[in-house]
Amino acid sequence: MTHSKQITVTISSQMYQKLRRLERKNGRSCEEQMNCALQMYVKQEERRNKLHQMRQGYIQMGELNLALANEDFAGEMTTSG
Repeated sequence: MTHSKQITVTISSQMYQKLRRLERKNGRSCEEQMNCALQMYVKQEERRNKLHQMRQGYIQMGELNLALANEDFAGEMTTSG
């Protein structure tokens, strides 16, 4: 069973009117629309955070790979020279 929490959100009158129009047009309550919007927002932020973490990981690995390549190159230069 899903447990719900109640929050209070203040929105502009214009946004409220838009939600009410959508409610009448689509038959989805303001609460349903807000839940859907919040779910989409949370998924988007989770995806954005995951991409950021991946980007940071690739940057760190790139730096490590460059350091290892430089060590290998320096080692080759001393043994072949």
